[in-house]
Amino acid sequence: MTFKPEIVYSPKVAPHKKSMLNISNWSRAIFSIPLNLLLIFILFGGEIFGAIITGTVSDSQSGQPIPYATVRVEGTGRSMLANASGQYRLRLENGTYRLKFSHIAYYSDTLTIESADSSIQQNIKLRPGIQLIKGMKVYERQYDEAQRIILEAIARKDSILAKMKSISFEAYTRMVLRDRKETDSVKSIGIITETQSTTYYQWPDDKRKEVIIARRQSANLLPEMNEMALGWFIDLNRNRVGSLSVISPTAKDALDYYNYYILDTLNIDGHQVFRLEMEPKSQGTPLFVGTVDIVDSVFAVVGADIGFNKAVQIPNMIKRPHYSLRYACFEKDRWMPVEIHFSFDLAILLLLPPCSVDIIAALHNYNFDVKFPDSTFDYAMEIAENVDKIDSTTWDSGQLIPLTENEARGYKRIDSVVKKMSFEKIIYTICTKLPMAIFNIKYDIFHFNRVEGAYIGISNDWDNIASRLGIHVKTGWAFSGKYWQHNYGMDYTLSKRQRLKVGLEYYDEITRRPTIISSPGGNPTFVAIVGKADPYDYYLEKGFSAHLETKVITRQATFSVSYKDFNQSSVPNKTDYSLFHSDSHHRPNPAIVNGKYRTVGFAFQWATTELIKNKGKEKKVATLPYTGLRINLEMASPKFIKNDFDFSRYSVWFYHQRRLLGLGLTSAFIYVGASEKNLPPQRYFTLDCAVGIFYDALAFKTMGEQNYAGNRAMAVYFKHDFGTLLFLKSGLPLIKKIPFSLSVYGGAFWTDFRNHSIQPGDELMAVARKPYREIGFSIGNLPMLLRLNFTWQLSHYSTSHFAFNLGMGF
Repeated sequence: MTFKPEIVYSPKVAPHKKSMLNISNWSRAIFSIPLNLLLIFILFGGEIFGAIITGTVSDSQSGQPIPYATVRVEGTGRSMLANASGQYRLRLENGTYRLKFSHIAYYSDTLTIESADSSIQQNIKLRPGIQLIKGMKVYERQYDEAQRIILEAIARKDSILAKMKSISFEAYTRMVLRDRKETDSVKSIGIITETQSTTYYQWPDDKRKEVIIARRQSANLLPEMNEMALGWFIDLNRNRVGSLSVISPTAKDALDYYNYYILDTLNIDGHQVFRLEMEPKSQGTPLFVGTVDIVDSVFAVVGADIGFNKAVQIPNMIKRPHYSLRYACFEKDRWMPVEIHFSFDLAILLLLPPCSVDIIAALHNYNFDVKFPDSTFDYAMEIAENVDKIDSTTWDSGQLIPLTENEARGYKRIDSVVKKMSFEKIIYTICTKLPMAIFNIKYDIFHFNRVEGAYIGISNDWDNIASRLGIHVKTGWAFSGKYWQHNYGMDYTLSKRQRLKVGLEYYDEITRRPTIISSPGGNPTFVAIVGKADPYDYYLEKGFSAHLETKVITRQATFSVSYKDFNQSSVPNKTDYSLFHSDSHHRPNPAIVNGKYRTVGFAFQWATTELIKNKGKEKKVATLPYTGLRINLEMASPKFIKNDFDFSRYSVWFYHQRRLLGLGLTSAFIYVGASEKNLPPQRYFTLDCAVGIFYDALAFKTMGEQNYAGNRAMAVYFKHDFGTLLFLKSGLPLIKKIPFSLSVYGGAFWTDFRNHSIQPGDELMAVARKPYREIGFSIGNLPMLLRLNFTWQLSHYSTSHFAFNLGMGF
């Protein structure tokens, strides 16, 4: 189906059948079985059934199956792929159809099918279409045939991209994870996921949205864990590709980075195609390795089989990545992908056996020059509300690549194993899933600190208990503190479009003083039990809070107003327990000023994030480059309402991360805080030690267990991760082969008390009136994703002058 430019396309009321499924990227509406049947009846014009066409595509000379051949229904936008065994399966309504079978290495062929309410077996043989040509080296100062082909592709790609205004298409994506040590091809299959999606894209502003409308997965994976979306394909018509800025083989400066060979001439749908091999001239610049296919009619990229050179910084746990694209010609010489294949080996020492991951996607039903309403791109991704409730007929029509026999048997084997409630399975569940639930801050089943001791409770959020209402419930018992704790809240969305939300919460629980480095949602249980290490300080809070939140201009920015009404009181340490260091004591918990705490707060937040909507629930995903900004103002005054406190508190938090000059990833963090009048201890600016087994990348690492505080503070931290690029760019034979990554970092902070009267607990607070400074470097790409940090303090405080510790990262 072809859309004219003037057609207005809406994801909610589109003429295409899948848009009628109440699309919402990661959404949640559930259709009953009668409604599904009615939907199918409407979409198929009253004809629910039709014919199922199956067969095998094979080589006419060798008789061998042709894997991933394209099967297109001419006159429609529909297409699919044969599987790895050359088998295809296509459901068609009753009627007469012309099927076109093609593969880049073969001449295309067609069949006419008369479909009725039956199954039709139709095999087809394709004639090889490769003409071998002797490879020719392309030299830098010479314009031979291969180089002229690339120059034509470079010269014409702007006109190709100019044709691309907007598109929509459908995709089917399957991921299979296999155990590489298992020799049985069925037993080796560990996980299978399948998704069907619709994607919308708009040039030149690169707006994109993908909607997962149906999914299935093996029984050992929860549905909500199946988020295997297509994403976006590698567009080799760009000058730079992806966040890693890999130089495209058709970039305007490509000849400065690649040598080329002509390998073959091929035939795709009657078009002559040149297959060129790309040879990187340097290992110090992110480049592709492999082959690229150029069609002779418009000199567009129509296929690729590529890997990456060493300068492309891929996590060490991913081995031998390989990416391939196959295109087909649509209207007006528009060549678009119909097959995407991505595979790699996965090696996470001690956590998983050596695995291989194979991802295959088929794309079809392209619509061009579609005019999208502005609301189309509110979310980068959605998961439809009825994503797990699609009937089998609808699923079959969108499953564009049939399962191989081994994959189908692997599905059944996994499902049968999961259904058996064996003793081993119970032990496995206890050992794997229970610890994850315990240490998940969302559920807060168990935690431990020096004030509460062991805490056992339950916490959960019901974000859409009604169409706009969310409820939060938390309750539990602190064994050493010997008191119950409660936290109940609700929020109501007044306007989904404006993201206008009001909320109310009741608290009776231990809470934490604000920290500059450690996350408010961090869980220090492990380090507190093992080594009596805990960067947080605590106090008891009882009362309620109310807030109003809304977006500001864009969904990336929010503004909120809050009111807090609490009774706050000090709590001492209640336990000295730990598995080790029994001869030492936990760090004392500083006192606060007890009293009635009533404040009004204002907060502004902005971040360059993408929004994802999962079954009606929104979440933010950071992009690269990333910038985050938070501005907070908090005021308490007896003149406003009866209050035991009188102060104003201001803070600004800024974080930026980006790739810099092709030399790796740079991160920068800045925090500034100030106050007026008499800031109580529970609202001091605390530069915390962030102590733990694994140090955060932007944490100060020489502070030991010492916190620094003040009624004003400033902190700056910088890190640059070179990956392996410095070693690669050195060009030295031994140095360039070093497999480890290198990072450098450093920071400084300052805290002070100005116009301050002595408060309870101040005797336990250290102050950094002169800047506290440190620098260091780390070595990464180690087993278990570990990093080794080597840090030196450049100032003259009594904490460590040198620290060696562990971090996490690539």
